[in-house]
Amino acid sequence: MFGSIYGPGVLNDTIVPGYGVTKFPVNLNTFWQLPNGTTRNFGEATQYVTYPMGRPQVMYDLAQNFTAPNHISNWNPMLIGMNITDNIGTNPFMSQFGQSSAYQWGQNLRIQQEIQSAIQGIAGVLNSMESSLSNIIKSDKLTNAQKATLQGLLEEVKALKSKIEKQLKAKNPTQEEAVEMQKEVQALQKKVSDAADKIGAEVNEAGDSSSASSSSSSSSSSSSDATDLSGTDYENIDPETGRHTSIGDAPSKAECRQFCATIFDAIDGCGTKNDVIEATVPGLTASNIVEVISYWDKNYGSGDQGMIRRLIDDLGHGEKKKYVPMLLNALQTRAEALGIDNEIDQYVTNITKELGDCNISDGICSKNLMAIYDKIKAKEASNKTGAKNALETKKSEKETKVNERKQEVTAEKKTEIANKIKEALKLKKVPQLSSALKIETDDNGEFTGYSIKFRTSNGEVTAKGMTYQQLALDIENKGLKVEDVLIRNEQA
Repeated sequence: MFGSIYGPGVLNDTIVPGYGVTKFPVNLNTFWQLPNGTTRNFGEATQYVTYPMGRPQVMYDLAQNFTAPNHISNWNPMLIGMNITDNIGTNPFMSQFGQSSAYQWGQNLRIQQEIQSAIQGIAGVLNSMESSLSNIIKSDKLTNAQKATLQGLLEEVKALKSKIEKQLKAKNPTQEEAVEMQKEVQALQKKVSDAADKIGAEVNEAGDSSSASSSSSSSSSSSSDATDLSGTDYENIDPETGRHTSIGDAPSKAECRQFCATIFDAIDGCGTKNDVIEATVPGLTASNIVEVISYWDKNYGSGDQGMIRRLIDDLGHGEKKKYVPMLLNALQTRAEALGIDNEIDQYVTNITKELGDCNISDGICSKNLMAIYDKIKAKEASNKTGAKNALETKKSEKETKVNERKQEVTAEKKTEIANKIKEALKLKKVPQLSSALKIETDDNGEFTGYSIKFRTSNGEVTAKGMTYQQLALDIENKGLKVEDVLIRNEQA
């Protein structure tokens, strides 16, 4: 570590004959002017030496007199800089004090690191929530109520972010203050997360309902509430017709008219137009056969003059074996969809047996086919009444729930806005709000915004906003103070 002394009239540290173990520079004044000159003691003799430049002072202190009782290496590093005197030595009390000081120093560093880490985490969470909410609100899949909810949460995030930024700008927070900030952010994060989960479920449910509605066979002939029968015995019944939705769309009146006119033309008068029958009868299916028969009964005759009896009477033996099963299959499928297959079993058996005979009875086939038709008509009439009653009950229940929800939302939002006014105006107690303040809701009772009418020098105006901040800004833009418009009585 130690090198040579350089300088005018200065010796190096090599022992010079005649100097013994103690040696002096030729010019002591010149030596002390050196920036790296020092002394050391070996054998109780002072020696004058130099040390390399550019090293920390503590390295040279540690290298000198290493075995001395009071050498610096015996001290706790935290005590460097203290007034070390000869009578202290390696006092155990002082060592313990040094260790305590070192612990406290390390503890303070750890606390500062934890505070810094907490602040960074808080900033990350707030920025993430602000960005996510801003993007979600832009979605065209959200209702106005859902957007209003998310917009309100976004305003809360921005407000908390601004509040924390001001606190940090004013002073460095203590560990307790940082923990409180974390708790406040975590509470808001949970609120945002719960709201996002709820709205996500609503969006998915709405998507499923839309898909089901578009694929439903009764969507074109039923009211928008017709499918709102879930949880009842009429869930899949069209309340306008009593039909089960699985059998397809109901035929139009024009379609029924065309079927009946074509069949009548084929069987009326002398002879039968078999090619017309062959082209028409297969078109009678579960979704239209009841309506076609009903149209015939109203316009061409019923009973023995009904379509089924007239058609079967006009068919030969081979045609009966071919077309009667088609008619039976259409009616049977319709009945099974309505859940009355057990009620028509005997009629199906009767027809099946008759078709196996050599001489098929027209009366037995038509009588049993019409018995199945009558069962279907009765069931669908009953379903129509039951489904309508169930629908009215559902509507009533929904209206009750919507009204209850509106009351909840009104109370909740008025409390929320009153608390925000109290905080913004630094009032002593929560103010009473003006009765003119309205809480707007959608058809489901969900919040869509605030509105309030008040008079100005320009006449009556209305201020609106989806959040307190927006409402307050709109009021101020119209030339009045928030407290003069929203608070009913004198501020507390």
